Amino acid sequence: MEKTIIEDVSEILETFNLEEIKDLLKKQVDLTENIGTNMTDYFMPLYFSYKSIIEAEENSQEMKYEATTRFNEVCNLFIDAICEKFHLEINDEWRMLHEMDLPGLVTAMYCFFIKDIVSNIQEVCINYIQKNRKEIFTVFEDRKTKKDASTLVEKRKHPIDMAVIIANIYDVSSWILSQLSEEQYIEYMNDQYVPLRVLYPMFQNGDISGDFLETINEAYSQNLELKAETCYQILSVINK
Repeated sequence: MEKTIIEDVSEILETFNLEEIKDLLKKQVDLTENIGTNMTDYFMPLYFSYKSIIEAEENSQEMKYEATTRFNEVCNLFIDAICEKFHLEINDEWRMLHEMDLPGLVTAMYCFFIKDIVSNIQEVCINYIQKNRKEIFTVFEDRKTKKDASTLVEKRKHPIDMAVIIANIYDVSSWILSQLSEEQYIEYMNDQYVPLRVLYPMFQNGDISGDFLETINEAYSQNLELKAETCYQILSVINK
């Protein structure tokens, strides 16, 4: 990584412009910009800039200290924005004792709640459908004569229960999310998903608390772009 030489504090303030970062982040946290599987990552470039400053031997300890102070403000800005949106609280004592872990926490929260929201909802719904097809069919059975569902059966692409699920995937996916608690939502995810290695123990220990699924459900029901992209990804997996 190329080292960044800092000669004045103003360069640090320019690199980590909190107001500019806040404006960019607000659009993402509100899930109103660039919804999809390739959402822009605003955090990692800032992290790499920070690392390049503190790893440059030419920078004074004072400059490194100022960069660290400012970057911690950036980390807390990300954490606070996500917490506010998703009704979460971070234990104050944890923050004080784990200042060095803030970049890792930001990365985990940013991926889990923002950048990967489409792929996460997709995975939860796919895994729920695989384990609960019969239950879902029972709920939506009265729609089995719907043209899309009957056509899928006639073409022998899918059995009737899966055909009904596919034909009603917008409603099915919303129904699935409405059935889950926060803990169940996490359980239906891949346990190898890296952000969970950070977040799950914190939820278990009470270092993070809150009803984040309420916000996910609200966003999913109101944001057609989010639902459309997610359902497209779900159907892509089912129809493989």
